[in-house]
Amino acid sequence: MKLALIDQSFHWPPTGGSWVDLRETAIRLKKHGFEPKIFVPHWERWNIPGGRIDIDPGIPVEVLPIRSKQFNFRTLPRIFKSAVDSWKPDRIMIGNSFYLAPYIISQFPDKPVFLRIYAYEFVCPNYMNLSKCDVFNWYQENPFGHICPGNVFSTPWECWRCSLRRMACTLMGHRNPVAVEYWSSLAALPFFNNLIRKSLNSLQGILVYNPFIQNLLKPLKTKVHVVPAGIDTDRFTPRTNQRSGPIRILLTGRLDDQRKGYDSFRQCIRILSERRSDFEVWVTDPGSLSSDPGIHNAGWTSWNNLPDLYRSADIVICPSIWPEPFGITALEAMSSGLPVIASKIGGFEYSVVNGVTGLHFIPGDPNDMAEKIDLLISNQHLRERMGQAGRDRVVHHFRWDTIVDRYTAPILQGQSPDKGDWINQEPVMS
Repeated sequence: MKLALIDQSFHWPPTGGSWVDLRETAIRLKKHGFEPKIFVPHWERWNIPGGRIDIDPGIPVEVLPIRSKQFNFRTLPRIFKSAVDSWKPDRIMIGNSFYLAPYIISQFPDKPVFLRIYAYEFVCPNYMNLSKCDVFNWYQENPFGHICPGNVFSTPWECWRCSLRRMACTLMGHRNPVAVEYWSSLAALPFFNNLIRKSLNSLQGILVYNPFIQNLLKPLKTKVHVVPAGIDTDRFTPRTNQRSGPIRILLTGRLDDQRKGYDSFRQCIRILSERRSDFEVWVTDPGSLSSDPGIHNAGWTSWNNLPDLYRSADIVICPSIWPEPFGITALEAMSSGLPVIASKIGGFEYSVVNGVTGLHFIPGDPNDMAEKIDLLISNQHLRERMGQAGRDRVVHHFRWDTIVDRYTAPILQGQSPDKGDWINQEPVMS
C-alpha cells in the first residue's frame, strides 16, 4: 500500500521533533505493509533547510525544487499534486503544512487523506507565535502562559481579529516565517476559517499530540486521534557510571524563543544561587543569551550528540510558558533516566507524571521552579527513583514501535487505535 507523506519542510538530519516524528513513523510503517515516500519542496528559508537531505534518512524522499514566488496558495499545492499523482499512492498523510493545509487537502478529493498536526498551526495563531516582532510580545502580555479559551472553530471572528492584531508588524516590513505564510495563504481574509473547516471535515482522520489540541478541534466532524510523540530508547539511554561533582541541571532547546521560558528560568537560577552553590547549569544556546554568571553554554548540540549531553546531566528543566504540543525534551530526558521538572502546561501535563517521573511547577513562576529544583538537588534517592520511573514509562508507552503499532498504523488502515492509556496519570507518589 503506497503512502505519500507530504511535508513543507522535511530535512535530514533534523532540527526539530516533527521531522523526527515523520521519519521514524515512515520507517516503522513498512512492517505494516505500507510503502512510504516523503514529498518535500526544496526551499531553504529562515534557518529551516527544507528539502536538504545531507544524510540518508532511510526512507525514499522526493525533493521538489521551487522558487520563492511559488510559495503561495495556488502554486505549491499544485506542485505537490503533480508529483504525488505521478507516484499513484493509495493513501496520503500531510505533515507540516500550516496555513497551506486546506489548499493541499483540496488537491486530493478522491484519496483517503490524513493530517498530522504537530502544533497549533491554523487553529490558534496566538500559540503559533505569529507575534514575534517589536509591536507585540506574547511573553510580556502573558508571562504565566494563561490559556485562551477560544479557537478558530468556536470563536472564528474573535480569532480573526486577534490574529490580525498580532500580525500588524508584517505590514511594516517584519518578516516572520509563519507570518509570511499567513499572508501568502490569504489566511487574513474572513473566508479562510470556513475554508479550514470545510477542508478538515473532508479528511479521513486528524492526528494530534495531546488532548488539549484534540479539544480545540472538537467542533469538526472528522475523527481526531491523540497520537503522542515517540522516542528512540536505544539512542537515549541512561548513563552507566556515577557522576562526580556538583549536580548538573540541563536546559535544552531554543533559548531565543521566549515561549520556552528562559527568562523565568534565569530568574529561578538567581533565586536558587542565593540558597546553595552545589549545582551547575548547562544550556544549549547557539547565540549569546546565556551569558549570565553561573550558566554554562554547550552551544547548539546536533541530533547525533544529544544523547551524550543528556547522560552528562542529573536534572532536566522544561520551563515553557506556552502550551507545548508535546515537548520532546521531556521524553529525551526520561528515556535517559533523568527526572524532569516541567511547566504544568500543554503536553508536559501528560508526558511528565507529577511526583512519579518528575515535578510540575506553575508556568512562568521562578520561585516555584526553584523550590522543585531545590528539592531534587537535596534528594539523590528521589532523583534516581524518578529517573527510573521515567525510563520505565517511556519504554512502555513512547517507543517508536509502540506508537506506530498502537496508533498510527491502525488509523491509516481505517481501524480503531489504542485508547491511549499513557494519558491516564498515575497517582502522585508520596
